[in-house]
Amino acid sequence: MKIGFRNFNTLCKKLKALSLDYVCSTEHIKCRGARYTSVSSSTFHASQRIHRLLVSHSKESLHGNNTKVVKCLSSNEGTTDKYNKCNPPWRIVFFGTDDFAVQTLDVLNKNRKAESPLVGELVVVCSTSKGRRRGKTFDIMSPVQQYAIENSLPQLIWPDVGGERCKYDVGVVDSFGHLIPDNVINMFTYGLLNIHPSLLPRWRGAAPLYHTILSGDEETGVTIIQISPQFDVGPIVMQTTITVPHRCTTIQLSKILSQLGSNMLLQVLDDLPRKIENSVVQPTNGVTLAKKIKTDMSWIDWCNYSCRFIDRLHRAISTHVTLRTLWRGKLLKLYNMVDLHVTQGLQLPLADVHPGVVKYHNKHGILCIRCLDGWVGFKSVTIERRKKMSAKDFYNGFLSRDQSLDWNNFTSVRNKHTEALNKKYGT
Repeated sequence: MKIGFRNFNTLCKKLKALSLDYVCSTEHIKCRGARYTSVSSSTFHASQRIHRLLVSHSKESLHGNNTKVVKCLSSNEGTTDKYNKCNPPWRIVFFGTDDFAVQTLDVLNKNRKAESPLVGELVVVCSTSKGRRRGKTFDIMSPVQQYAIENSLPQLIWPDVGGERCKYDVGVVDSFGHLIPDNVINMFTYGLLNIHPSLLPRWRGAAPLYHTILSGDEETGVTIIQISPQFDVGPIVMQTTITVPHRCTTIQLSKILSQLGSNMLLQVLDDLPRKIENSVVQPTNGVTLAKKIKTDMSWIDWCNYSCRFIDRLHRAISTHVTLRTLWRGKLLKLYNMVDLHVTQGLQLPLADVHPGVVKYHNKHGILCIRCLDGWVGFKSVTIERRKKMSAKDFYNGFLSRDQSLDWNNFTSVRNKHTEALNKKYGT
């Protein structure tokens, strides 16, 4: 698709000023005896955007004495590319990895069999991770790859994607975890759509669900954006807001947002050209980053952490990495945290109440630990090199001898354990 202009130098300056990085090539053409410069873009929606932006700036900057917009071809006009389409069913390549992405892939796969399908061809791009056992490495199959095999869907293993440009109409990215380069983005007539489980630009990055709960956000949602060669910065195609359920965990929120995101994707595919055309640039204010969850986030500092923060921390990351503290210099992991209203109403008679003090509550069968502003409770624990045990078993075997956690030398010992875990597991 091409747009023609008379003044090449003016054209290049204005395109650069508008940050139109998706312009691929220029060439000189003749129209009605005059010499023009033609600009070719990699995709149809990119050409539309170039035309719209240039025309919007034409009165004040582009239409000089020697500059003129000749023509912007429609999706079918002036092209012999057999792959260009304006209506469903779409030829889709799906990029995904984890369980969150499986929900979307399942919806797309089932839609192929609908009476008026939005999905025609469906190809899955998978990535494999490496595991290690007894000194040997092996490939770990992702949930998306397992689904593709079970449902006989064609697969491509990242990064060996390749393919002829415009053979596929649109790509869909959902919890993929890899930065996708320009040459892959340009394979698709309508580019790549990314389903992101947050209200962008809030929580850009790898772990938006964890940070939504950890920060105590009251609202969240799903944003569908067009992919650019950076993480989560493309224009917004569609965005929906929901209220975060009370005491919601990461797994529960993931299920809610994955269902919402897959339904939103079908709405976008139902009117894809118009949705792409009406996409809006992300706001520059309110940007926050959702960094990857690491082991050192799971250590509890009883002197500085409040009850509510520990509760949010448990609901956010406990399915990924267990909360931990120290007992006589040994690693103690904490499981099955009880609701805060249970521990806040307990009467625990202790003469010396300071952060790190532990008390077993026999009636509720929980291990109560004092933090900055109150008590938190856990039903089970594991101590270093021992099996998981109930709070009562821990009390009988350990707590009766010592009723305070080793938090005086907390920082140095914690760092020692964190470094050992990072070296062993690469977390």
